[in-house]
Amino acid sequence: MRVAILAALLFPMISLAQYFSGSLGAGYGSYSMNSLRLFSKQIVEQKLPGIEVQTLHDYPNYFYYILQVNYTNKKSTYGLYAVHGSTGSRLYHGDYSGTYRLDNLVSYSSIGLHVGEEFAKWGSVTLSGNVRITANFNAVDYIERIEVFGVAAEEKTGFGSLNIGIQPYISLRKTFQRLIASIEGGYEYQIPGKLFFNDRKDIFLLNSTGSPVVVNGFGFRFGAAIGWIFNARLGEGPAPTRYKKSKK
Repeated sequence: MRVAILAALLFPMISLAQYFSGSLGAGYGSYSMNSLRLFSKQIVEQKLPGIEVQTLHDYPNYFYYILQVNYTNKKSTYGLYAVHGSTGSRLYHGDYSGTYRLDNLVSYSSIGLHVGEEFAKWGSVTLSGNVRITANFNAVDYIERIEVFGVAAEEKTGFGSLNIGIQPYISLRKTFQRLIASIEGGYEYQIPGKLFFNDRKDIFLLNSTGSPVVVNGFGFRFGAAIGWIFNARLGEGPAPTRYKKSKK
């Protein structure tokens, strides 16, 4: 009888030691983009020499979206994830004769692995240190539009690249039975790859100094997510044994 009672008490903890979970979330990221910023200014200087242009958008911080699947074993977590985000810039000049506009649209889709280790816990709240290894597939479009005395012309040129990144971050997570709510913050470092023209590996983008133009996507990342535990039987197990007093 003691063994049965002990098993009933321990079963919820055993079921929570290993489990699979999935989560959806959104975040807010900053992006350096110093190489693309310089290249955009060089294009304008070549097309409009001596003319000052306005910077209407300069690769602002923007939202990204993330999907994760995790396996947790005691204090360690391993998983797969996918991210999509974007940012961009716009340079502009206008006068009585017409307007000039140069847009640079940058989007990325990332896949990768992540590992985490719990280092503090307060009841159902867990603080963890984590790291992600990322493969970032970048899509870069330059859209140039010129309008002179009501006659407009527009040209779009696309490029693509692959960056490898590493993102250390800290996460704070709280569980509500099967539901998981989490927030996280960290910084992503990237090894940028060359920007190839329409996926052609023999043509890549160079700036006016002869250096390759790259997507410098490193920056701060802050996010929040809602998740669900799939296979753990939280708090279930054998019902407690009830005893009735025998009538004498």
